[in-house]
Amino acid sequence: MEGFGIADIEAAAAGRPVVAARLEGLEEALSEGENGRFAESGNAESFKKVILSLLQNPEGRRTLGHQAQNYTRAHFSWEYLAQKYIEALERV
Repeated sequence: MEGFGIADIEAAAAGRPVVAARLEGLEEALSEGENGRFAESGNAESFKKVILSLLQNPEGRRTLGHQAQNYTRAHFSWEYLAQKYIEALERV
């Protein structure tokens, strides 16, 4: 099991809305409604409901995909992450 959600971040960076289980690690990578949607872990009906809602709303799906791409670029770009590392090291 992936601990952080790299695949989700990659999908979001490609402009795809992400549907994921609300698990530790994924909650750090996704923000509900900003770059993806959460479904209840282990509940196929919950995933089905979220996925169908996206499939039935093409405009909302596109909007969430664009938001996902923008959110990911702002919070997970190499430049942003490098700056966060520098700031953390400067506090040591």
